[in-house]
Amino acid sequence: MKKRRSNLELLLQCFYRKKVYLSVFIVLALYCVNLLIENASSEKNVYDLLMQLTEFHPLTYTIIPTYLVVLTAHFSLGKMHHYLAFRCKDKRQWYNLNVSCIAIVTTGYSVLIAFIMLMQSLFVFRFENKWSTFAVDYYTYHATFLMNYSPLVYSIATLLLLWLLLFLLGLLFYVIFIWTKSPLVSLLFVFLLNIMNAAVTLGKIDTLTPVFFTDRVSIIQYVYKFDLNQDSFPYSIFVYWIMLIAVIYLIGWLVIQRVDFESEKGEKHHAS
Repeated sequence: MKKRRSNLELLLQCFYRKKVYLSVFIVLALYCVNLLIENASSEKNVYDLLMQLTEFHPLTYTIIPTYLVVLTAHFSLGKMHHYLAFRCKDKRQWYNLNVSCIAIVTTGYSVLIAFIMLMQSLFVFRFENKWSTFAVDYYTYHATFLMNYSPLVYSIATLLLLWLLLFLLGLLFYVIFIWTKSPLVSLLFVFLLNIMNAAVTLGKIDTLTPVFFTDRVSIIQYVYKFDLNQDSFPYSIFVYWIMLIAVIYLIGWLVIQRVDFESEKGEKHHAS
């Protein structure tokens, strides 16, 4: 007898859109090649490249837009979401199922970018766990920080920050989707948020920078912007993102209370 698949397995299968993922992979691979060419230098190592994960240009112009493509493709499934809602016993299970799936996809997406960078760097950069000559000379303001923390620790923290940012945007995308029932509206909202962040950053509008994320996703930028003690690791940057995620999660929970879940399940059951 064939084992019945769990709701999470079904939802993850829905997330797997072969053509979309292949297109996203190609775009990411090409962009990472471009970063590799730009950063190729005997004075740099692989950690200089990994630091780019949370830099303004890669995030704004490639990483966030391609991530939004993946989310939009998934939430455009239509009837499959109705079927999955019918399989869930209540709103809480339905909501947490989607949140869990977004977390898993965000993890896979973040690891994929790091994996592409590492594979492309094998024959170009050194992998020793020490700061490059370029980093030491360029980040003179952060000399104390560089002495206290290794590039491996910094790279792991950078990957975690990338995950937190993308998961927050994914959660926001989902909350708007619950409210509007339109993946295109969700895409437009989050994409405009990204554009506004870019405008504030490029325009150097200091009064609005605290509202947006550029200064709080790169540890180097965060330490410089807020003139932090470089002898202590800036754990507050992670607390900031965790608190934001908690707020958006709670807002989503309030929004989903307005959904007539039992009625929708009945309609979906009838439609099937």
